[in-house]
Amino acid sequence: MVRLQSYWPRYISLDWGFQHHSALYWFATDGDNTYCYRERVTNHKTAPELADVIVEGTPEKERKSIKTLYAGPDIFSRKTSDRTIAIEMDSCLAAHGFGFTGISPAAAGPGDRKLGWALVYQLLKSGRLKIAPGPSGCPELIKAIPQAIRDFPDNGEDVKKVDTVGDDCLDSFRYGLYTSSLSPRLPIELEAAKLVTVPMSNLTGRALQYRDAMQDVRRRRSGLSFGR
Repeated sequence: MVRLQSYWPRYISLDWGFQHHSALYWFATDGDNTYCYRERVTNHKTAPELADVIVEGTPEKERKSIKTLYAGPDIFSRKTSDRTIAIEMDSCLAAHGFGFTGISPAAAGPGDRKLGWALVYQLLKSGRLKIAPGPSGCPELIKAIPQAIRDFPDNGEDVKKVDTVGDDCLDSFRYGLYTSSLSPRLPIELEAAKLVTVPMSNLTGRALQYRDAMQDVRRRRSGLSFGR
């Protein structure tokens, strides 16, 4: 059993859902190996309630070492009030001593799925990816990995999307591993573009969402955060 060192960089990944499940994973890296050591899988949680799951799942002494929270695109566009889910969660997390300011968008484009799964496969095959077993580790993820199948015949380099808890767990897991591997950081315009979900048929809507996404990315990169 590996003992995670307090000075190792850590991060969290999130695939958000309400009717579907929200899946959260905690990762640490020693520079050569990546350790997925904790999971929380839940649904029917509001943004503040989901932020509470993160706070309660992260020991206070560990929070400063959590350098990033990567999340899928839904929370940057979906709203449960006049603010996006990302902004609501930022507001709730700000006072709890985490080592990040603002939630970062995961790499979630169509091409990123295939590259992400390729990375997961490579890390598992090489033995450089360790997943904590047992009920206090990542039981849903361990159950989901062997159930994942390729999307044959048309998209064999991707994992087939299915309506299961395991699918949500796998997406969050991939978000964390793949996005954390990307460097250098994307130009601000490309990072903002990745958050745009309005279809091409609605150019005005896309322009407005891109404007809001640019403001959100600038806010996070400048270290600003909304208060409680």
